[in-house]
Amino acid sequence: MPRIKIVIAILGFIIVSSIISNNVYAVEYLRDEEPAADSVEALESPIGESFQIIPRRRILFPILRNFLEKLPPFFSDTQLDLNIRSYYFDRTRADGSESVAWALGGSISYESGQLFKLVSVGGEVFTSQKLYGPEDKDGTLLLRPGQEGFTVLGRAYGKFNYENKLEITVYRQYIDSPYVNKQDNRMVPNTFEAYGLRGDFDTIRFGGGYISKIKRQNSDKFVPMSQIGGIKNLDNGMFIFGAGYYPIEEFSIGGVNYFVEDVINIFYAESYFVKSMASGVGVKLSLQYTDQRSVGDDLLGSDFNTWVWGGQIATSYLNTIFRAAFSTTSNDRRIISPYGGYPGYISLIVKDFNRAGEKAFLFGLSHASKIDILEGLSFFTNYAFGYNAVDEDDGQSLPNQREFDITVDYKPESLSVRGLWLRFRYANVDITGDKDSVNDLRVILNYNFPVL
Repeated sequence: MPRIKIVIAILGFIIVSSIISNNVYAVEYLRDEEPAADSVEALESPIGESFQIIPRRRILFPILRNFLEKLPPFFSDTQLDLNIRSYYFDRTRADGSESVAWALGGSISYESGQLFKLVSVGGEVFTSQKLYGPEDKDGTLLLRPGQEGFTVLGRAYGKFNYENKLEITVYRQYIDSPYVNKQDNRMVPNTFEAYGLRGDFDTIRFGGGYISKIKRQNSDKFVPMSQIGGIKNLDNGMFIFGAGYYPIEEFSIGGVNYFVEDVINIFYAESYFVKSMASGVGVKLSLQYTDQRSVGDDLLGSDFNTWVWGGQIATSYLNTIFRAAFSTTSNDRRIISPYGGYPGYISLIVKDFNRAGEKAFLFGLSHASKIDILEGLSFFTNYAFGYNAVDEDDGQSLPNQREFDITVDYKPESLSVRGLWLRFRYANVDITGDKDSVNDLRVILNYNFPVL
């Protein structure tokens, strides 16, 4: 398509201009949250997100600063943020069908200060409204089915926080964990009705609780976890618990377990080791493993037990990161991730490379420019190849697949435009035997404005 060729040319010019130059992550759903990293030390892992307690920040709009500072902390530490988002999505499939939409929206979020230095409340309203979206080109997940806009109270919570060591959050909230997460790669993220606890005690971090419902990216309804898992007439929630051990800064190991009665149990484990050298070279080694199996009355229709494991090596030098990864999946069944983004190292923009029996390899390169004139500019690119996949029902061989992705980010830190984030993404998927390939183009503009 002519417009795709034009965009590719523009992206190529930007990359060359940056002389192959803040956080590329090893997993697609984490790459959706930040630009490229400048070192392996900044590479986040799926399990590293799971148990973090984020300290409160205090940013006051200058006009109200003096007035609010005279009030009790519940009011003076109030946070009010406006996030504006514009998202253009265009995917052309191998069969010629197309999903296209352009949406405008974002969110406004509020969190109070702490009452008695312990308790706060907050909420966030999200909206996604159609600027362009033919009804016969639905399926972008930017809008509700039928290319309809929507608005939803995605977060509404109470929080107990004791010295950033112990935190309890109740009702509508974000969950950040390997298989249950925001998956913030459309206009509106996943949010959850949940009751959870997190603890951070230096070398030990842990979290757990009960998740009753999930609101998916293109919906304004909260639905029981069992129904999203595949059982329409069941209203069961999910029990989740995990922990991580961080004996030294360079090493960690941890795991998370997810259980939905009569539906599925998912166990995820991960470990990494990172080493920084005097020459400026950094190396990070990572391993991950997932086990998924049916539980209880096998309401998914069959008794199954499947797994996937993978590894990754990343090395960084002069703000550039090269990484290589592999994974292999059980022949019994593909890996599913109905509650958020898939945490595999070879999860890319379009494909997750976790079909039954599939073996996959990935090579990636990223760079974050530190040149003043290009401040805030970064890019990353990935190439993955998957083969040996089989049909989980009859065992017949499935076609090999390849995916090439490129992402260019502009997120300056200068005060005049701080909060601006412009992102271009392009993916091409080639499946053996298909006459045409899949082309996926995305242009995203975010602007975060801290009102209070």
